[in-house]
Amino acid sequence: MTIEEGTGDEFLLVCFVCKNPFGLVAQFCGYCQATRQQALGVERARPNQQIIAVQEPKPTELRPPPPKPTQGTFTPQQPKPIKTPQPKKVRQKSVIVENLQLRSKSFNSWQKKNSKSFVSLGMIAFLFSLYFSIQSVIFLTNSPLSVAEKRLYLGATRNTLYFDNSTDNAGIRFFPPKFSSWSDSTAGKWTSSGSWNGWKGTATVDFLGAGRDVSGIPITGKFKAEYSTTLGIFRNIKWIPEAPAVIEINYPSNPNLSIYINGLAAGTTLQPSVRTGTYQIYPGALTVNFFDSSTGDELTEYSRSYFIDAQGSYDLGFN
Repeated sequence: MTIEEGTGDEFLLVCFVCKNPFGLVAQFCGYCQATRQQALGVERARPNQQIIAVQEPKPTELRPPPPKPTQGTFTPQQPKPIKTPQPKKVRQKSVIVENLQLRSKSFNSWQKKNSKSFVSLGMIAFLFSLYFSIQSVIFLTNSPLSVAEKRLYLGATRNTLYFDNSTDNAGIRFFPPKFSSWSDSTAGKWTSSGSWNGWKGTATVDFLGAGRDVSGIPITGKFKAEYSTTLGIFRNIKWIPEAPAVIEINYPSNPNLSIYINGLAAGTTLQPSVRTGTYQIYPGALTVNFFDSSTGDELTEYSRSYFIDAQGSYDLGFN
């Protein structure tokens, strides 16, 4: 059986007779068939009026069906529930962080108390760095090359002035220039290169002959600094050459041997042209050969060959 629900579109009233939803403009109740006046409680139902018992509708049946959307009709969306923001968890500070903060605060307070000392130390450091920079420039400009070239050139060309002003070798005789011949001594051009440290007071210079028939081996000279004061606080350098090289000469015990030094006959081991002892010697090559006086054979086990630098100690021994 089909029951009409009146002509109302919205169920906003409640029937006084059956207590079911009742249309706003309906002329009778769709559940109990009571008239509008009866449903509104204005008029009582007649005793002989038959009221149809209606099954209690389910809650879902009481809701009116949603209207079907038609083309071109806007259907509003249901609003999404608003999420309530959860309170953020407050992290407790770790022991390490707290210790660091305490140390930082104590350091800041200590720094404030000692600010004057820091300023004084900063000023001293600035003045020291300024002095160091200026003094380094002075040392850099005090090159030993010009002094070294003059000095080493005297030795390379076998000039006896090379041995002058050497207090360390005072009293030591000179090696005879006759037996100090060296092919590089005739070089027409010489080049020099060096490195020096004004703070340590040391310098090393290489002096090399250029041209044909030269060995290509440089003479290495060492120099030391002699300081003088300028402007009261800065120092200038005067480069002084170290003492020339020395050689200790001895001969084999065999008395029947002829001696040749740098290709020149230098007597015998019994009567040598250069006697045994210590000599100041020029830089360059030095070769000593021995020959049997009776046979003329060279005794290579006694041969010696050296390259003498500007400084150093050498030993011509046969122990």
